[in-house]
Amino acid sequence: MQGPTALALGPAGGPFAGALYALDRNPAEGTGRLLALAPGGQVAVIAEGLRNPTGLVISPGDTWGMAAFVGEAASGGGFALRVLPVTLAGTGTPLPIPPGGTRAAGGLMLSLGGTWGEALYLSDAGTGEILRLDPAGTTSVVCTGLPGPRALAQPPSGSPFTDGLYVVAGSSVLRLGADCQASAVGANLGVLGAFAFGLGDAFGTDLYVVEGGLSGNRILRVSPNGTVTPVAEGFGVLGGLTFAPAGAFGPALFAAEYSSGTLYRIT
Repeated sequence: MQGPTALALGPAGGPFAGALYALDRNPAEGTGRLLALAPGGQVAVIAEGLRNPTGLVISPGDTWGMAAFVGEAASGGGFALRVLPVTLAGTGTPLPIPPGGTRAAGGLMLSLGGTWGEALYLSDAGTGEILRLDPAGTTSVVCTGLPGPRALAQPPSGSPFTDGLYVVAGSSVLRLGADCQASAVGANLGVLGAFAFGLGDAFGTDLYVVEGGLSGNRILRVSPNGTVTPVAEGFGVLGGLTFAPAGAFGPALFAAEYSSGTLYRIT
């Protein structure tokens, strides 16, 4: 890989099952690919020609269909922030994004119900907004005034973390309630990046987040009460983080090192 920016594990069934997916960006050109990584190490190219890909989620089906959704960052040449659906047959029509602001790169999350409904959420680090894209094609701004929001995630079912939308903003991980009121889970840390919730196996159910610093990147473990514990360090720039449950890939934590094109499996 040249510069992996995001990771996602395929769902239990459907055409995307049985693989770990990575967005791989060419730093020199700003283009990218969606790759499927098999448990045995084989790599298949699912889509090419992506524009500054930064966010990745995979739908298990139902309302959103069997598709991957790729967040592409704004860049030179008039390219705007957009979300692109990808199936095994190719790329689809980009989902509508409201114009305005800088529409800078952020995070992408798929909510399948509950307080936040069935919708895609996209953070805009430039405007401090979170956008909602629903299956009917309606797009709206749902939260504003956040300090550079980037990675987004929801805790899994049964998690000790309070239900909400969690977002990395500056040096904190924030929980947003349905009214977008923010409360800090982990605060006053370094520059934060990708994060993921433990699935209850050997890694427990805490939150794991990438922290950058002058000496490189490391992965922190954050408990629901805000206790922070370093768990792995010595990385270059990390671009993606995801858990795999027990099975072909796990239990394991996968971390993609953007600066070297290396994928780490942590057990």
